Amino acid sequence: MSITRHSTPTVESTSFEVKPPFTSQQDADIILRSCDGQQFFVHHIILSLVSPVFRDMFDAMPPQPSSSSLQIVDVEESFLVLDCLLRICYPVSDPKIDELPLEQVEDCLRAAHKYEMGHCTRVFDSQLYLSTSSKQEHMFALACRWNLTEVAEAAASSIALSLRIEHEDEFPDSPEDCDHLAATHPGSLAAKLYLEPEMRDIPAGSFYRLLSYAYAESRDWSAHCNIDMHMCTDINRTRTEAHHSFPFNPPGLSTFPDVVVKSCDGIAFNVHRDILSKTSSILPNSIPSETSRMDRVSGSPCTVDVVMDSTLLSPLLQLCYDSESFSPTSSLVTGLAHAQAEAVYLMALKHRVVRANDFMAAWLRHDLDSKPLRVYLMSARLGLPDVAQEAAVVATQRNLAYSYDPELENTEARHYFALLQFSYDYQEAFMAVVGDEKLAEAARKQWPAVCDVLAAGSGDDASTGGPDAALAFVQGGMKNTGSKANVQNAKQSTTEGASTTRRSKRLRDANTQDPHNKISRKASAALAKSCIWCYFRTMALKTYARIKDFSATVAIIAGPHSHSMCSHLPQEIRRIIQTALDNANNNLPTEVSSLVDSDARSVLDEMWRVLDSPATPTAARGGSPFSIYRTTLRKVTLKLALKHDILPGSLILMGVVKIDDEQHGAGSFSDVFCGIYQGRKVALKK
Repeated sequence: MSITRHSTPTVESTSFEVKPPFTSQQDADIILRSCDGQQFFVHHIILSLVSPVFRDMFDAMPPQPSSSSLQIVDVEESFLVLDCLLRICYPVSDPKIDELPLEQVEDCLRAAHKYEMGHCTRVFDSQLYLSTSSKQEHMFALACRWNLTEVAEAAASSIALSLRIEHEDEFPDSPEDCDHLAATHPGSLAAKLYLEPEMRDIPAGSFYRLLSYAYAESRDWSAHCNIDMHMCTDINRTRTEAHHSFPFNPPGLSTFPDVVVKSCDGIAFNVHRDILSKTSSILPNSIPSETSRMDRVSGSPCTVDVVMDSTLLSPLLQLCYDSESFSPTSSLVTGLAHAQAEAVYLMALKHRVVRANDFMAAWLRHDLDSKPLRVYLMSARLGLPDVAQEAAVVATQRNLAYSYDPELENTEARHYFALLQFSYDYQEAFMAVVGDEKLAEAARKQWPAVCDVLAAGSGDDASTGGPDAALAFVQGGMKNTGSKANVQNAKQSTTEGASTTRRSKRLRDANTQDPHNKISRKASAALAKSCIWCYFRTMALKTYARIKDFSATVAIIAGPHSHSMCSHLPQEIRRIIQTALDNANNNLPTEVSSLVDSDARSVLDEMWRVLDSPATPTAARGGSPFSIYRTTLRKVTLKLALKHDILPGSLILMGVVKIDDEQHGAGSFSDVFCGIYQGRKVALKK
């Protein structure tokens, strides 16, 4: 926002026209001007009642002089958005929200959230609930994104009903009890319901509840009366773990600590400047040199204040000191809860701690056997593809891909959708190896029993199951499900597959003596059987490409691009960035230097988003260290900015308002004035 004086209001000529009651200058005491130049004459008392943001801004404004001029507040919203929100706030007829395009509804909800207009959000929720839009998947995504509970429930019910209608012909006698999704894999159902890009950033928990409701409705058409229909994420479902204190135990060194790092809650840590400078950027570059940083009189080290709580600073400093590999019994691995470990990892990325990725990977692998779904969700969200792939395989083998974990509420739906697709592809790969259609169909119906054998090979004792044993179990007719004999057969099958090398030598000797011996056929069967696991690993790598594409590991292939105004597709932008990174001499390639200004800005914004991303551990090319990748990208970004004389959009802070001309301070580089940002007073340098 920005505030100016206005004495003679004039309305610019546009395709839209402001209508009463926002045209009267008689009672209005302030003017809101949209981004397209339209002026709304409004009353600050009404805006203060419906929006705490406007209230705080008006309270911080200097007193208006006694004159006929009105203050103009420039906002980023368009005429259509402002007109819709203001008509909801004023005692006039509400706009027909259910007739608005979904894109405009999204803009209005975004503005209502920005200005904390809770009343406007509730009106949208109640009116869109009655909408008859055919784009129910779009409506569901919009409702989950902006927490419109009633709209999300209505959209979910419509989606489930449309699925039932598709299968009515298959059950003509009793369509209400058809259970048409009984044999549908969650990954297959997810492919029908998931909508890209609308659903990619909604909570995965909402998408999980949509799948659960669809399954429940297929079993019982009155499911909405019997199950929880709250599709949106609320505070009761999200993770609420408190951070706890962590002991800082640096290893014994021959030199004494020479710097004191103090957290924002007053806890001091004695550290070594050389170690922290080599392993992180926690210490500022302005730390005095070796000869002057110690007080010559008292001998006390200098103190550095860090804007970080001690529950995060202590493990972060410990991470800088630990030079050996993280063992399962390491204090950093076993002493941190989920929320605290994730927060430490993000702070480590921010401060460029060298071993941040090793720490988080070790911490996640520590829980891989007990909580594979949670490990997958966290690793996919944080950008650790190797751990995510391992967790995806374990979760699939244990039939846990379609199950609930509180971490779903903190993860985007695109990561969960990738896991469901992976589990479906894994099952299909298994059925392709089975070969026999009848056995494959029976295995699909009893997939949990097959997973019992698969999961037996994913724990500490991998000799009791796995893909080989599961295949033998299916081909044996899946008898004695769940019995000890089943596990024993699986163990024997896997032991035979593991001893293929030793047996092959004996079989070759036997075949030399008797070429027509039946043992040769057994050898061929054993060799084919030993290749099953290799087949599954190949399928896992192929199908996991989808998971990798959705994850935020390499930032140039992550994140939504829905706000890009570039004519290039996001894939084209990523290809241009990769071309610039692969250029050995760091010069701008021809296709980058020849971009027009509008396209160059989009590419520059994408590059800068990569640099700002907290989840960019390694480069896509050759696994080069992140520091080299970041340095190369920064150089290319600087050259592109200088060539086109532009700045990244994230460096431009919109909505800062200077509220007076009185100088509150001065220095050698700038003067300090008072301003407002997001309804709060801030200091401005000019």
